Amino acid sequence: MGIIDLAAACAGQTGPQPWAREAGWKIGPNDKPSWCGLFVRAIWRRDGRDVPDWTMGSANLGYLRSTYDPHPGCLVMFRGKTGHQALFERIDG
Repeated sequence: MGIIDLAAACAGQTGPQPWAREAGWKIGPNDKPSWCGLFVRAIWRRDGRDVPDWTMGSANLGYLRSTYDPHPGCLVMFRGKTGHQALFERIDG
């Protein structure tokens, strides 16, 4: 099963759970975590990739390379370096 299939199997699940739990990140009572980066990393882990620990409030992307030729399953970032993160699926149109 590929990354996109793994992600599609999670359709409708919103976070931050189970993504934070899967990444080993404990959510405190006053935390308001964004689950988008947790989701991407959880799917990558399910695919067997080595993913560094998540650091909340940081894009934590120093180990990745930028590309203008993304492939399915690549991380897509928008709204700045610590903005929203998602998985690339395909170019449509």
